[in-house]
Amino acid sequence: MTRIRAVCIFAAGVLAAFLTLEASPASGQLTREDAYRQLSAELKRRGPNIYNLALRLRGHEVERLARTKADDVEREFQQYLLLNNAEHEELYQRHRDPTVLKFMRALWNTDMIERFRWTSELSVNNSHGVFATAFFTPTAILKPEYRDICNGSPYQEGDPECRAAITTREVDSVTGIRQVGQYLVVEFSVTNTPTKAGIALKLRETTVPATGAFIKYDDGWRLVELNVQSSRNLMLLARRQICKEEDFEVIISKSTFLNFQICPKDTWLRLHRPDLVDTFAATDFEKHLLEQGNEVEAHARRLFPDGILISSSGEEAEQETRRLMDANADTIFQATFLADGFYCKCDVLKRGAAPGTWDIYEIKGTNSRKEGSEERDHISDLAFQRHVLRRAGVTVDRVFIIHLSKEYVRRGDLDVQTLFTIADSTELVDAVSDRIEAEMQMAADYLAEKQEPTTGCDCHLYGRSRHCRTFTYSHPHIPPYSVHDITRIGQSRKKLRELMDMGIREIGDVPDDYKLTEPQLLQVRSHKTQQPIVNAAVIADVLNVYKFPLYFLDYETFAPAIPAFEGFGPYKRIPFQLSLHIVRDPDQEPEHIEFLHPDRSDPTLAIARLLDERIGPEGTVVVWSAPFERGVNKEIGERLSGNHAVCMDRINGQMRDLRDIFSKQHYVHPSFRGGTSIKDVLPIMVPELSYEGMDIRDGTTASERWWAMTAADTPEAERAAIAASLLAYCKLDSYAMFAIWRALRTLSGSG
Repeated sequence: MTRIRAVCIFAAGVLAAFLTLEASPASGQLTREDAYRQLSAELKRRGPNIYNLALRLRGHEVERLARTKADDVEREFQQYLLLNNAEHEELYQRHRDPTVLKFMRALWNTDMIERFRWTSELSVNNSHGVFATAFFTPTAILKPEYRDICNGSPYQEGDPECRAAITTREVDSVTGIRQVGQYLVVEFSVTNTPTKAGIALKLRETTVPATGAFIKYDDGWRLVELNVQSSRNLMLLARRQICKEEDFEVIISKSTFLNFQICPKDTWLRLHRPDLVDTFAATDFEKHLLEQGNEVEAHARRLFPDGILISSSGEEAEQETRRLMDANADTIFQATFLADGFYCKCDVLKRGAAPGTWDIYEIKGTNSRKEGSEERDHISDLAFQRHVLRRAGVTVDRVFIIHLSKEYVRRGDLDVQTLFTIADSTELVDAVSDRIEAEMQMAADYLAEKQEPTTGCDCHLYGRSRHCRTFTYSHPHIPPYSVHDITRIGQSRKKLRELMDMGIREIGDVPDDYKLTEPQLLQVRSHKTQQPIVNAAVIADVLNVYKFPLYFLDYETFAPAIPAFEGFGPYKRIPFQLSLHIVRDPDQEPEHIEFLHPDRSDPTLAIARLLDERIGPEGTVVVWSAPFERGVNKEIGERLSGNHAVCMDRINGQMRDLRDIFSKQHYVHPSFRGGTSIKDVLPIMVPELSYEGMDIRDGTTASERWWAMTAADTPEAERAAIAASLLAYCKLDSYAMFAIWRALRTLSGSG
């Protein structure tokens, strides 16, 4: 029996749990029909979306958390009990999240609520000093005709635990199945149909994306984790429907805040413009990063063997967090807090050295700590969490970043103690704390705006690669191909700002005498004339340096965050595939050599032997982006010793980068639009060749497909299909280099 952990999947704004399960290998393929059946059965078992109509307001939401002497708290609480309902509400007005009360009043205006009744209670925990929480509970008293909607026990007037079913849920369709390590992730959609209570709350039928994680047991595939939009998400939609727009409650999560730091307008649109939802769909690359981050988090939790995982979400997760904290739990994974409209989940929350204090540990899938001016830096991340916890009445002592170690090299089983570095970041967080708190208030004010802001997207001051998802929406006057696409213009914000201030958006409007670098000027000139600019003499000089035989080499690699094999470190590349076209005579078609590693093992030695055998000491190795291929060869040499390491160093010395002709602007074409990737150049130089219609068309997809192909339970037919697609893709990469070289040779007249 092998011990496995289910992969953490992010879907519909919900972060799912890791489960520890016992399973053993089995054969067979998961069909969409079987996935649909299991998903439907699990949804039926879980029942409808439930929401607590009592709207219990925790102490942290009314800022009544106190750490003081018990008799003072008791005395203060006795004064609360003497207040009548009106005074309760007056007190609440001073200690409230305003949108919660407004939502209560909006509920009251539906035909569902008869009245509210206020109660108060006090909870005191003396285990780590006195920790008192005062609760206000405005209980919804339902009208008689709605008293049959409570889930579970019969409705009792004023029952603070009255939980209503607001929507029923059904699987709509299975849209995809993909391999993630040892697991299959099924992507599907769920239709939420409002119940009687949901209709009263003005909910509408919605179809939301969801995911399910399946693990293979002896008897077949079994669903182990389901992620569907929670009742909290649905009730946020309800609040938007029944409250006035200015009363709409915005919950600012950590991700929302970090997005706000990058582009406030884009973040506002994410929250307020559901019609733009397709704009924000995660790319395949973003999904890949997320899955790697989930794997890193699973391993990092092993640093805290006594940790308790909170697998729920929303309100239930908040309640569970408080229960565990009060029950003297030492370490909590995914501890959840909501305070003053700010929301966060802590990767690890651990009791601090001082009584009554807690430490925060944030797990990052990077091999260093990001700080300073970097986007989505780790210090801002931690500072946000600490502010949320402090607003929730939690005393935070120290804060830490856990990241992968650059120095780690796997020897045998994974050693998580040396795989990770724990960096105390308390002082760094202290240094930015005031700024982050001010930015949190700015985010709260900006994102709560009723009307769509006209400012807040400054992405036009950056190069194209740093534009937000809604750039075109916010800047419709900027064309798809603009001054932002001038090569390396993003490295000079001063130039971009000048061009924006001059009202210049079109590349064709850039003045001829505007100060640009030579490559930038050539790109602008080519666009204005709509003619290529070719420095045939320089191209001939470059190509004449190449010595026969020519070896056109292309690698495909997979770089997992967690080292998969002996001798690898975090993000070290596994060279699972190569394609090599060898040209011994300039007037002949090339000889083709290819390699694709067939299983989930280290291909390093096999790759090194093949290269040593096929690439002799004479000739030139031609690649597209030499830093990448040289880096792969360097890592191969470091893992091996003796002649193989010498061979890798020799091949690097023979290497020339064909891309240089285009990146250094010796050949400029208006249709390149500033790009110099092989996919930018090939359609212009060799139009009869194309990546269109291929099953695999980029390196990221190739990496993921190889990892899926080599999974032990991948059916043979699927394995063969993936292998064929991988071989075709990599072959075209190396042949495209040969074809471009041949076209350049003809164009420049080089020998």
